Amino acid sequence: MNTVVLREGGIRSFKKRYFVETSGDVATHVSSLHGGLVKSIIFDKGSVEYYLEPVAGVLLIYEVVFSGGVTDVVIYEVTSAGLKQVGRTSLSRLRITSGFAAVDRLVRDAFAYRCTWTSVLCGSVSDSVDYYAVDMLARGAVNYALYRRLKEQVLELSREYIGFALALLVNSVRRAGFNRVYTQGDFCSRALQAEPVSWMSTRVVLGSMDKTVEIEVEKRIGALNPDVYVKINGRSVIVECKTGPPKAWLSKAIKQAKLYRKHTDLVFLITPRPLPKDLENNLTQYYSMVLYCSPDNMEKCSEMLAETILHFIQR
Repeated sequence: MNTVVLREGGIRSFKKRYFVETSGDVATHVSSLHGGLVKSIIFDKGSVEYYLEPVAGVLLIYEVVFSGGVTDVVIYEVTSAGLKQVGRTSLSRLRITSGFAAVDRLVRDAFAYRCTWTSVLCGSVSDSVDYYAVDMLARGAVNYALYRRLKEQVLELSREYIGFALALLVNSVRRAGFNRVYTQGDFCSRALQAEPVSWMSTRVVLGSMDKTVEIEVEKRIGALNPDVYVKINGRSVIVECKTGPPKAWLSKAIKQAKLYRKHTDLVFLITPRPLPKDLENNLTQYYSMVLYCSPDNMEKCSEMLAETILHFIQR
């Protein structure tokens, strides 16, 4: 049988990824077969080529294509002559995995955060959000398959959580009686293209009567670079977001809080999972409030932040 070459690539509004079904009804990203059915992986000008030695163990190959905001899944069988198209399916009916549990967990969390912030800040872009998860699975899989590396996906997850925090704050300020009047940033266009997001230069302004609330993301303030900076009629609030195991960020979080205290009125720390009580008590010595906020308890977090912000505005 001839070697099958699968070429992944594309940017912005066009992308192509491949998943292989070898058993059961779960399709695994092709890179996870490296060292087995995949004999080599070659990077070339923004694309990735997988050289697959077809054997009886390969049942089906799924080509997942994102084009102009629409996802199409083409199904192929491997024959002695190469690939033979045998049908199509929808992404919602396809069960896929990166092939690596650590990558799957990161993507699952990033997907939940993106679902939240796109819904609050951009309206309905669900098809693009679904494909973003496919794309992140593929990118994470090839990194892990070749280098056992998660760094890029961990950083991407933290950016998605910052987006979740921004959506949380916008919701909270709305609860306090403010409406959005101005937004700056390309995060919605990148979401529509199923692209990783950068929050630099992102700004949301909300207003009510003679008061305004300005929310800026990754704003440089002298030597400081907080995740989210909120300005309310000349006063300020800083929100720092921490994902991952506390031992990886605890020391930095305390140093940041000490610096922030010199420049702002309130400093919040939010995390996507509950912290051990002793650690939370330790952090509250430095932060005005330490909150566990995730898509599952967003309503409660919004309510708590809204009460605090409203009280802060009225002082």
